[in-house]
Amino acid sequence: MKRWRSYRAVLGFSLLLLLLGGSIAWVNVTHFESDEYQRFEDQSFQLARVFARAAGAWLDRDNEDVLEGAADLLLAGSGQYIRIELRNELVLDEREDGFSEVPERLALSMPRAEMSSELSLRKPGRLDILVGLSLPSAPRSGTGSIQIGFSNDAVNRRVRSHRLLVVGLTLGAWLISLLLGLLIVRWVQGARSHERDGSEDVSLLRCGELTINCDTHDVELFGKSVQLTPKMFDLLAFLARNPEKTYSDDDLLSELWADSSYATSADVKQCIYMLRRRLRMAHPDPKQLIVNVKGFGYTLVPPVENPLSDE
Repeated sequence: MKRWRSYRAVLGFSLLLLLLGGSIAWVNVTHFESDEYQRFEDQSFQLARVFARAAGAWLDRDNEDVLEGAADLLLAGSGQYIRIELRNELVLDEREDGFSEVPERLALSMPRAEMSSELSLRKPGRLDILVGLSLPSAPRSGTGSIQIGFSNDAVNRRVRSHRLLVVGLTLGAWLISLLLGLLIVRWVQGARSHERDGSEDVSLLRCGELTINCDTHDVELFGKSVQLTPKMFDLLAFLARNPEKTYSDDDLLSELWADSSYATSADVKQCIYMLRRRLRMAHPDPKQLIVNVKGFGYTLVPPVENPLSDE
């Protein structure tokens, strides 16, 4: 149950991250889209102005071939159509291949006094721009207009690509954070489980055929229960934690009689003697279990064979 609660917490936190990341991604996409279309509009106006100045000079010199060539070059880029009117007469009307839509005549709604200004009309997939046109030799009598339609397909493709990239990065980052969170939960739970297993190993000591339960204070030797006093139990458990290691009287005193300033080696020997007597009910010679290493101290030899099994 705790594991599932942890997983739900990770999922809830990851959803919050997804919501936050989605909001940031939406702001990023919105700003990118606004900047891209504004850049497209500024560039289109700049291109229309440059073309209008050049077209005025070409018309003034009757270089219609050059004007048509420049119009074809513009249509090969982002232009969709070009319409030039001079003195209310249609001078040029060219469209890119496949463009059949008749554009709105912005010039009809423009007063003649405003022919030098600029107008624009946004339509799906296109930006229509109207720029005033005048001849250098007769700026007043040669008043006209140039209307150009620019396609924003390239901008739409960049915006879509950026949107897909941002969405992909957002979802990818969310999935990575989710998987990382789940892995961390599993690692923490595994570490806790290992700690629990380790604590169980510490509470249950096994030394050959000797089993000591530090929680219930039960002792079994060759399957037989042995009743011990608290001091005997502590002594046996201390020796069993490091079997075959020799402890001197001073080692045992400092570990098991630390709270008694009057304890001596005689107390250690007395406790060893009483412990062996209790173990005799399951082992015929407890001195082979708790061995006295002369001159060094005592050690516990793990019992592996029951001396009473042949009886």
